[in-house]
Amino acid sequence: MRTPHQAYLAGLVPLLLACNALPAPPKLIFPTPGATLRNPVTLQATRNVTWSIDGRAVGSAARWQGRLSPGQHSISMDGGAAFPLHVRPQVEVGEIRVLSPSDGRVEIEAGQYDVLLRNSTSSPVALPAGEGHSTSRSLFTSSESSGEDDISRWKDKLYTTVQRRLPQGRPVPPAVAALDASPQNLPHHRTFHFPNLADGGQTSKTLPSTLIFADARVAAYVDDRDLHQAHGEEDASVSGIVRTFSQRLLPLEEKLFGRASDVDGNRRLLLFFSGELNASGLAVGFFNPLDLMRFDDTNPGSNEAEVLYLGLPQQNDLNFNHLSLKATACHEFQHLAHFGNKTLPYLGDDHPPFETIAVNEGMSHLAEDLCGYNTMGGNVAFVSAFLQNASGASLDGLDSLGRDDTIERRGAMYLFLRKLYEQQSYQEEWLKSIIHSHESGLENIVQKSNTTIDQAVSDFQWTVILAGQDGPGKHKFAAPQINPATGDYMGIDLTQGEVTLGDGTTRVQLRGMRETQGWPEALPARGFASMRLYGPLELEVPYGIQVQVYRRS
Repeated sequence: MRTPHQAYLAGLVPLLLACNALPAPPKLIFPTPGATLRNPVTLQATRNVTWSIDGRAVGSAARWQGRLSPGQHSISMDGGAAFPLHVRPQVEVGEIRVLSPSDGRVEIEAGQYDVLLRNSTSSPVALPAGEGHSTSRSLFTSSESSGEDDISRWKDKLYTTVQRRLPQGRPVPPAVAALDASPQNLPHHRTFHFPNLADGGQTSKTLPSTLIFADARVAAYVDDRDLHQAHGEEDASVSGIVRTFSQRLLPLEEKLFGRASDVDGNRRLLLFFSGELNASGLAVGFFNPLDLMRFDDTNPGSNEAEVLYLGLPQQNDLNFNHLSLKATACHEFQHLAHFGNKTLPYLGDDHPPFETIAVNEGMSHLAEDLCGYNTMGGNVAFVSAFLQNASGASLDGLDSLGRDDTIERRGAMYLFLRKLYEQQSYQEEWLKSIIHSHESGLENIVQKSNTTIDQAVSDFQWTVILAGQDGPGKHKFAAPQINPATGDYMGIDLTQGEVTLGDGTTRVQLRGMRETQGWPEALPARGFASMRLYGPLELEVPYGIQVQVYRRS
């Protein structure tokens, strides 16, 4: 029998034990430490805890749910020992996600995606054979035959600038500037040294010519053999072409690109029209930088003057109608201004600056656009060719066939420059800064644009892929505007549809980028390929190639 005192103690002991008992430590229910999850991530414990992720408290509850960035994270409860958790990369609707080899095999959930494979280097890169890569055919083949074939054949040869290595020449000395610059004192007849197009300008021929137009800005001469063909309807005649160039186009281009040099001191630009170009099948027009250097034994083809060479107007000819010739004059003036400002003043230096062909040609095609000849010149046809074979084209290197100055590359570089031009607050200053810089190539372009090559090229590539789609806002070209003087477009719509060129009969297609049929085996320098894919699926990112994914739905 217990005494009252014993009974009191018996009741007190359990009470004291109950008061001093510690709560059971929390246990992790989900996930297993080291697990790989997808968003949204759920964390579950046996009771309320303070959750910390990567050392930062995110909330107090038994269950936490939220989104974490892809990659490795450190999770802890109530400040206890941390455990690792890996979050699998995912792509949200309307988002572009950059994937890297460190992501391993990336699981893509159900949805519609555009997948971009990018070679961000200046050298070709081979893709590894395996699942998802075609090994039955090589990228190093021509694109499939299309309605563009006839255009491609002649465009491969036209709009080319005569290229040959510059001799160690010297600029024309300033003493030449003593000429009387009044139009009446210009020679009525003169002989031009004309580069031999068949040998790339290695030799030249002399062509007598006659002055048919002169004002304070321009003097135009016609090959004496072609004088009978120089006349026609006013706007379509040589005089009409020159008058339009002098009164409207040249002032505009000087505003955009800066003034040309004046090595002969006559204060004007010379245009020389010759049927040699029509007969050659090699060029509609060109500028020869050797003309800006002293005539001597090492440079026997120099005219010691600023000369733009053009073919004769032929109204029903796609390449030589008066609209195409005006566009070509705009194109070639940019070459003249570029060389005269970037290179000519520094030819005496040990390492004078020279622009790359890719950038120089792209700038000249942008000049055609800004002068109001996007369709009537070569731009729309070149862009169409690029869209048909984008995966085989390089932005500034050799394409998948080992070619350099191709119509596809010109179309691509024009689009690249057009996109950057649209993003500039001070567009004319931007253009002139490129031309007057001692630097050259893409590095110079992006430096003047306050961006990086990788960012600018990626933006350009997605703009092409997402043409006509509701993609991220900045990945669009501005809506084209009609030039009131020419009636042609300034700017580009990659999904415009069928477009009639300057001759009124030739048609090309602008229907967005042709989708790649199977991954290529290699990508050229700064090349890319794109495919439309449907999830769920897994992607493995190869080393040496950047993969970006845009989720449509």
